[in-house]
Amino acid sequence: MLNRREFIRKAGFATVACTLAAGVNPAAGESQPQADKKADLPNIVVILADDLGWGDISCYPQEAGYPKARLRTPNIDSLAAEGVRCTQAYATCMVCAPSRAGLLTGRYQQHFGWYAFVETLVGLPKDELTLAQVLKKQGYSTACIGKWHLGDRLEIGPLNYGFDRSFGFLGGQHDYYNPNLGDPICAFSFDYDAYTYDQDKPVEKIEYLTDELTDQALKYIDKQAEQKNPFFLYLPYSSPHPPMQSTWEALKPYTEAKGGKFDSRDIARAMINSLDSGIGRILDRLLHLGIDDNTLIFFSSDNGGDSGTGKPDGLVQYNGGLRARKGFFWEGGIRVPFIVRWPAMIKEGQTFDKPVSHLDIFATCIKAAGVARQPKKLDGTDLLPYLTGKKNGSPHETLFWGLEDELGLWAVREGDWKLTRNYRDVETLNDKSYIIVTELHNIETDPAEKNDLSKEHPEIVERLTKLRNEFYSKAKPSLATKDVLKVWQEELKARKEKLPNSDSLRRDGAPGHGL
Repeated sequence: MLNRREFIRKAGFATVACTLAAGVNPAAGESQPQADKKADLPNIVVILADDLGWGDISCYPQEAGYPKARLRTPNIDSLAAEGVRCTQAYATCMVCAPSRAGLLTGRYQQHFGWYAFVETLVGLPKDELTLAQVLKKQGYSTACIGKWHLGDRLEIGPLNYGFDRSFGFLGGQHDYYNPNLGDPICAFSFDYDAYTYDQDKPVEKIEYLTDELTDQALKYIDKQAEQKNPFFLYLPYSSPHPPMQSTWEALKPYTEAKGGKFDSRDIARAMINSLDSGIGRILDRLLHLGIDDNTLIFFSSDNGGDSGTGKPDGLVQYNGGLRARKGFFWEGGIRVPFIVRWPAMIKEGQTFDKPVSHLDIFATCIKAAGVARQPKKLDGTDLLPYLTGKKNGSPHETLFWGLEDELGLWAVREGDWKLTRNYRDVETLNDKSYIIVTELHNIETDPAEKNDLSKEHPEIVERLTKLRNEFYSKAKPSLATKDVLKVWQEELKARKEKLPNSDSLRRDGAPGHGL
């Protein structure tokens, strides 16, 4: 069987044979490309899903006896088949805003005081460099198309952090059909001033949001290819994050055997299918334009899926049998799909089973783009030597996660050992008992974190606790100071007085078909 690339080539689309010149070679040391070397720079595309579970795509584990979990994602599968599928990949947090802060800076967000959602009131510190800012200096055109969630106002939006092109929304969630309806300020839920922006102007109409973002991404790619610009496209989709909304076309196949009825998991699968279709369109366009060989693509999710109650009848997203879900530092909250594809450099059909992190995206991209020196101390690792076979072993010996120190919720992984202090399970939150446990697991032999080995290995618990304490000794206080929080609380109060039941504006389902 032909893969996507072979099929389209045989159909007659042009392709480009790409060679890496000295300006592209990570070892070459050119900090600024000369004009005639621009064409040799790889294009870079970072696609980020929102709340996509580790088992929500068909090239990752899906339980054969769990029909509600299963779905097919042929385009994402082909992305993995043509590159590297990483099986132990991690977000830097179990919720979206801090994990995005870590991804775009290549640094643990705790180093600059970002822990949860309230920091979106302040935005990224100006002395932190984003990947877009570094690549722009290297000669790249840069675009952010999708969900920002790193600042709830235009002045702390993408256009002020190195992105030339911006299309999307600023908050944590957004209606998939109404351009103005979404989350306008941290923790408020929905209102009609959560605009979708084209650059700095609100738009009046959007297609189904996933399709709209794909369309905008394709327009951007076309323009850069026409102008022969190397480009960095950051494409943070909102799917399959709530509200649970899909097109009826995507949802209908899941309703046919149930007499037209459907639940949240059916909608989630339809949303993921739309996401997969959009990614397929992007891959086909890169091929059609003859630039796919020299385009480095990352695909991942900002955190684990929200598995609902954790029971089959409450399934929303699916974490492949891992413990807990989004909002927890157990594997279900932080382990994510992670695929890397670059035909000119990376051999296809690989599986990489060592720990990798979203932090590595920054480090890998700047090396691929020929940046000679790190702009500042990064916490990520250049993955290319590992994915091309030049290096063996693990890119990371130790990884850290955690909320603000006083909350006492964190995790640290060293080698195969992971020490986690977190709420015990989903039921703990549902029944409001809030039971916190500290457990030690061997992730290599027990990825589902079922067997607590803390009593058998107190010396490992002690060592990992020490590592965690050393990490927090270098962390900064939250960017959301008391003054910031006071202003925020006043705005929340005013909004709730104006709109007491903002959740009533959310609609789950498909046009003409509500839950």
